[in-house]
This record gives sequence, C-alpha cells and structure tokens, in this order.
Amino acid sequence: MRVFAVAAFALTFGLAGGLARAADHDATVVNRTGVTINHVYVSVAGANAWDEDLLDEDDTLDNGEHVDIAFDKEVRGCLYDLKVVYEEGETSQWGGINLCETRRIGIYWDRKAGTTRAAAESE
Repeated sequence: MRVFAVAAFALTFGLAGGLARAADHDATVVNRTGVTINHVYVSVAGANAWDEDLLDEDDTLDNGEHVDIAFDKEVRGCLYDLKVVYEEGETSQWGGINLCETRRIGIYWDRKAGTTRAAAESE
C-alpha cells in the first residue's frame, strides 16, 4: 500500500473550487502523481467541511489530466484548502492556497520519499 504524506505548502496560494457558476477567477489542478485521483475537494480556508467533489460522480482524474476550479473572490475571497483522494483511498490535503495569485496547481508524488506536494505551475 502506498503512503501519501501531506506536504506543507512552501508557497502561499489559495484554492477555491466549483464554488460559483459566474466566476471572476478560475484555476486548474493538474494530476502529476502517476496515480489516479478519485476525488478533488476545495473549501474556503479553515472551513470545517469540504465543498462538493469537483469530479463528476463517475469521473476520475488520471495522471496528466486536470480539473478546473471556478470561484468568485468578491464573495468567497482568495484563500482555499485542497484535498485529493487517491484510487486506493489515501488522501492528501493542503491549506491556505491563494487562487488569486496562481492559476495552475500541480499535484506531485515523490515515490522515493512517499510524500505529495502541491506547487504552482506556469500556464
């Protein structure tokens, strides 16, 4: 069984997801882990519950694929938390991602270290 450790954010960027239909900002999460992600959740930073899964009920996020996040910074701000659930049930989470400062976030798995990280990527 793989162990996915939660890596601390080195960058301060906020994540919001699927929170507003008419969004003034958008961001993208890219799976670069080498494994399938079954669920992607976002919520306003520090919230006690996750918003809806960004993936459709029967959808997965395979390696190299992406999912878009729409959010309205005027209503919900810029800082969000992100959680992914891998096909084997392990999870990784990151907090305080500023989606107003980054538009693309890659999720990476370091097989040797057994850790995952989220990092801003250029478009």
